[in-house]
Amino acid sequence: MALTDRRRTAAVAVGAHLLIAVPLVASVIAFNRPQWHPIADLAQTELRVRDVGTRHSPLVGLAGRIGPWYDPGSHPGPLSFWALAPVYRLLGGSALALTVSTVTLHLVAAGLALWIAARRGGAALVVAVGTALVLVARAYGAVVYLEPWNPYLPVSWWLVLLLAAWSVLDDDPPMLVVAVAAGSFCAQTHLPYLGLVGGYGALLLGASLWRIRRGLPDDPPAARARRVRFLVAALAVGLVLWLPPLIDQVAGTGNLGRVRETMQDPSSEPIGPVAGAREVVARFGLDGWWTSQDVGASPVASSWSASGLVVLAAWLVAAVLTWRGRVGSDALRRLHAIVAVGLVLAFVASSRVNGELWYYLYLWVVGLAAVVLIATGWTAALGLRDALGERAGTRVRTAAVAVAAAVAVLSSVLLLAAAPGTEPSRPDLSDDLGLAADATAVALRAGEAPGDGDGPYLVVWHDPIAIGSQGIGLVNELEREGFDVGVSESHRVGGTRHRALDPSDADAVLVIAVGPAIDAWEERGDAAGNRLVLVDSRTDAERRAEEDLAARIDAALDAGGFTDQRDAWRDQVFTAALDAELPEAVREDLLAYVDFHAPIAVFAVPPDVYA
Repeated sequence: MALTDRRRTAAVAVGAHLLIAVPLVASVIAFNRPQWHPIADLAQTELRVRDVGTRHSPLVGLAGRIGPWYDPGSHPGPLSFWALAPVYRLLGGSALALTVSTVTLHLVAAGLALWIAARRGGAALVVAVGTALVLVARAYGAVVYLEPWNPYLPVSWWLVLLLAAWSVLDDDPPMLVVAVAAGSFCAQTHLPYLGLVGGYGALLLGASLWRIRRGLPDDPPAARARRVRFLVAALAVGLVLWLPPLIDQVAGTGNLGRVRETMQDPSSEPIGPVAGAREVVARFGLDGWWTSQDVGASPVASSWSASGLVVLAAWLVAAVLTWRGRVGSDALRRLHAIVAVGLVLAFVASSRVNGELWYYLYLWVVGLAAVVLIATGWTAALGLRDALGERAGTRVRTAAVAVAAAVAVLSSVLLLAAAPGTEPSRPDLSDDLGLAADATAVALRAGEAPGDGDGPYLVVWHDPIAIGSQGIGLVNELEREGFDVGVSESHRVGGTRHRALDPSDADAVLVIAVGPAIDAWEERGDAAGNRLVLVDSRTDAERRAEEDLAARIDAALDAGGFTDQRDAWRDQVFTAALDAELPEAVREDLLAYVDFHAPIAVFAVPPDVYA
């Protein structure tokens, strides 16, 4: 590539990167206004990021649906925590720093994707990949790039893996190292990627060994040595990145073994090939490109998507034309091969999904769909060029690049326009947690709880609505403020094992009660301890709506003869919503009830009284 071409390609890559970076940076500002307080898995993530570099550095990933609910395993590895830690520490270890670190990871991945595009196809392919990146960001919505949730963190790196895998097939050995790093990040962070990454890993290892042994007809003298060198480097990088979970497997909790057992013997029946294919095809639908993902969506099965079938049919036609040698180069044929392998892996992986079909289990399909659009669009442009002749074909290429650039700019503008409204997935729970944590910290420092004000404090929660989202959030907030806090043994997986604290070793037990659990706890009388905080930010209208919905749920359960559920659902609302025996309408109402933000209270109880 001539110097002028390289400069032009670099300028295009910088411009494409800005199209995604500017809206996301603007979204960070809105997301943290006035202040974000991580809850649930996000709080668990910050706890682990804070542990990186200490003697309690994480060796496994976030707690997940792995093994029995009472003793869950974790996602395969801690790479996301280690990757988040440098920027988090550099910026002071705040919740804002965690958000900035999360966005930085995504922007680094976007930069790598554009760099790979520049290596493979110059400025034109940079435009295509840049457009795909902005379209994907628009489809996900900014919150996916801001919250450090383990289903969200890999989405950009999955695209890097797909492009790097294509590069390796196109005989670009250095990209094998990139593929291993990106694939390891995805597979360690969220379990659904493990099979997908494993499939691509087997493909790339086989292709690399084949090339090393057989070579290519036009190989330069040092080609074999170069391939060997980068294969060894990639294997070394993979070993280093997987060392923490391997150490845990040998000398810790044996988490990788638990992951293997869960994949071989899932807790419920997989959805099967037909339902699995339907879920994948639905994510290829064109409507997904102009509406952002609803992060509050209930788990419902998808129907067949007509536009998704059309997109896949168009890709199949393009792939056949390319592989029959009628359109495009070897590089394009190899890109179609990457897509074909990805689709096979997608249908197999989707067929193995079990339990509720939450939207986050299929976020990876959007990245694969973006590569399908690139491959299909590239084939169509080359086909038109060949059909129209050289002069007209040049105009077609120019027009195709211009259209892609216009789509990228428009998508970026729409993403930027939506930035001021960016907020956490549950802003109500976050805000209430912030109020409760601040007031609790003030009360502890004022001596309103047993002990000297520093701890250790055992934090427990009674949360029938949001499954302890604010409980673990309070642990995180107090620890960030310098208090010595821990969790009960039953929450050692989510709260980390080294934070498990026996009540007898605590100065006081801090009990966070949510919703109806507040009255239930106060019925203990003197044994309830000293109430430090009560936060109830509901409006009168919200209270009435909550009461009306509860009455409707009771009536529906009575009418259906669900006596046991009628008496018990208020004790565990979220769990009740997942009861497959209940009618779909009742389950939807229960999930809607979970969306109400309930009052929360924090009590300080002497350890001997709590026991």
